[in-house]
Amino acid sequence: MKDIILVSLGLLLCSAGIFLFAGMYSFEFSSHSVKRIILGGAALIVVWGIITVVFRHRAFIVNLNVSLISFAVVAPFIAEIVIRSSIALGVDVFRNPKLYADPLNDDDYWKLRYIWNPRNLATGNAERFVVDQLLGWSPPKTRDNTMGIVSDAPYSQDFRKPAILFYGDSFVYGATLVPIPQRIPQQLDRLLQTYPVYNYGVSAFGVDQIFLRFRETHSAFQHPIIIFGILTEDIDRSVLNVHAAPKPRFELQDGELDLQNIPIPEDSAKWYMQNPVAIKSYFIALFRRTYQIVTGGSGRRIEKERVNKKIIEAVVNEARKHDLPIVFVVFYSRHELEDVSWRETFLKNLLEELGIPYIDTKAVLHDAAKEQSINIREFYLYRYNNDHHNELGNCVIAAAITGTLADKIGTEITSIKPANCFD
Repeated sequence: MKDIILVSLGLLLCSAGIFLFAGMYSFEFSSHSVKRIILGGAALIVVWGIITVVFRHRAFIVNLNVSLISFAVVAPFIAEIVIRSSIALGVDVFRNPKLYADPLNDDDYWKLRYIWNPRNLATGNAERFVVDQLLGWSPPKTRDNTMGIVSDAPYSQDFRKPAILFYGDSFVYGATLVPIPQRIPQQLDRLLQTYPVYNYGVSAFGVDQIFLRFRETHSAFQHPIIIFGILTEDIDRSVLNVHAAPKPRFELQDGELDLQNIPIPEDSAKWYMQNPVAIKSYFIALFRRTYQIVTGGSGRRIEKERVNKKIIEAVVNEARKHDLPIVFVVFYSRHELEDVSWRETFLKNLLEELGIPYIDTKAVLHDAAKEQSINIREFYLYRYNNDHHNELGNCVIAAAITGTLADKIGTEITSIKPANCFD
């Protein structure tokens, strides 16, 4: 009986190692080093399986296998106790939501972030954002800022005059390290002069929220020009129920968009209590998250493509329904500057399919960097560990937008060369 058990165990180990080795070619690993480590682990499992079968009569092999099996059974329980105790005691290394959930795919990441630091975008930055029952959060409307846009001074608007409305997330809203006059819409406003440009960007918005803000605000103006900015990662935010704070979300019902989660409650703390973290085991969550990182999991790609395709189509249909000229601007996070992600490919293919003009900021910045013989990093706030553009990057992008507007919208707009930003 002992022989049968040991032979079965050895064959099981060999099969597991071979399966792991064969399965490696089905995944995209985060690095070659990770792949080599897993290859070594697979080889070790196979070798140990062979040793178990060949030397099954030796007491040392029997005892070692018993010890390994016992450890494998008990270790997860011990690990769970250690993790939960460390979290309860406030040990920072274990209070990192990224250990247990993916910020691009899992609501639990944002829920844990709030629980361990009960301050979200809507409640922790009252001077910048307030709870919005439709959008989740938005800049507050005040006597000096009646439209709730990004502005550093009181303004008066004439809704009857032609205007440009610039929508997007924090790449449009602007990094807080960058003075408001140096943000993209503000620089565009200065370059164009003939058209006022209003900054409707809101930090941490997904494509869904950007669309809703556009749909709810453009009708105040008479025939405005629309600029719709999308950071590639905004695609991921569209499948989340919570990000920097509780948010709306579109689901597909019979192929049509169905808006969920509204109205957003004014009391964010109550929402988090009513929608607790779904994690049952932090050890399993840690194991699963590690596996996702190592294998470069798909991250709900099909769901994201389907939902965002319908949202972007809705954006275009809304613009065409009201005869509004529209241009898209595609922004990129740091890790996408040298590589082409599925998000970039998806966005470009969709916009070309819809026949919508767009500015590819990666290409714009690469061309400017090459022309000026500088590193593309010079256009970003990397020295501050921030992925957003700095004043120079904003200027180059704003200048590129003038060129697209002049080509696609009308000759009354003067095209400005990005090279002018270096004068």
